Amino acid sequence: MGPAVSSPTRRVYDHRVRQLVAIAGASAVRDLRLPRSTVATWRHRTAHGVTSSAAFELQDVELRARLASVERKLTTIRALLRLVLALVHVRGMRLTADRLPDGQHKAKLLAAIARA
Repeated sequence: MGPAVSSPTRRVYDHRVRQLVAIAGASAVRDLRLPRSTVATWRHRTAHGVTSSAAFELQDVELRARLASVERKLTTIRALLRLVLALVHVRGMRLTADRLPDGQHKAKLLAAIARA
């Protein structure tokens, strides 16, 4: 037997790249260095149907705006957590030595834990 011949690795492309090439041609995605045969196939065959989610339809600018909003909220939540931890530390509260409150206060505490 002769040496084993390996076939070239098959590349898989994003469906949006295929759609762009079918509409605008290979010059729209020069950075990918698509084989001519691949471009020819994409231009002559119809596009495959793709099932997606509305979350993927957001534009880059919208995504960046949402990310900035989430990061601002996260910064606020972190600051509040630091404040709460500082207050707990200053007040000397320790869960290991203290008994949990009875009655109404215990119900409030358990409800807060359930919401978290």
